[in-house]
Amino acid sequence: VGSDGLFDNLYEEQIREVMMPFIKTSSVLLDPEIVAEMIAKQAERLSLNRHWMSPFAKHAYDNFYDFKGGKHDDVTVVVSQIQIKETE
Repeated sequence: VGSDGLFDNLYEEQIREVMMPFIKTSSVLLDPEIVAEMIAKQAERLSLNRHWMSPFAKHAYDNFYDFKGGKHDDVTVVVSQIQIKETE
């Protein structure tokens, strides 16, 4: 989950790309805390890029507004993992 500062600056595919190196198996994510930090840092970096066609900028363009670049905002990211205990 994340705040609008995340989704205004990163597309879902980019979030998956940041996560991929941390996926050990199809059901295990290595260190969710570091993954959250890396996703947040990428969103913050792109929020400062005036040439980035961010999701926010694309939405503005699609609605006939002139907005370019990332949208600087606070970024909150929470990555959690639920594991189901196997029964014998």
